[in-house]
Amino acid sequence: MTQKDKRYEYLHVRLTKEEKEQLYKKKSSNQNMSKWVRDFLFQEEYLDRQLEKDVYELAYQIRKIGTNLNQIAARMNMGIYTMRDKEKLFQEIEKIQMLLKIYLQELKDNYGNNKASPSKRE
Repeated sequence: MTQKDKRYEYLHVRLTKEEKEQLYKKKSSNQNMSKWVRDFLFQEEYLDRQLEKDVYELAYQIRKIGTNLNQIAARMNMGIYTMRDKEKLFQEIEKIQMLLKIYLQELKDNYGNNKASPSKRE
């Protein structure tokens, strides 16, 4: 550990007995409490950045699907709508449903169960 990485600052926190028990239940038994608290406190920054990336990716995928849907709509308006267009339309709708289901589950997995930022937990 370099001089820069050494931790000299000390923080004392008062808890109720129940709060302390809850804290110890949440961390694994072989984990150092200081490290666990630091990891827990600073994971919010990572989770927030990851959520932002996930939302941008979802928006990008939906835009791509929207482009395909617009092309199908244009063909319908020109009167050259085919069975292939109908099949493609249903495929695109299924993609949207699948993507939304996947992202919703990922959001629950990553940000549910008290993993969201403190303001989101209250």
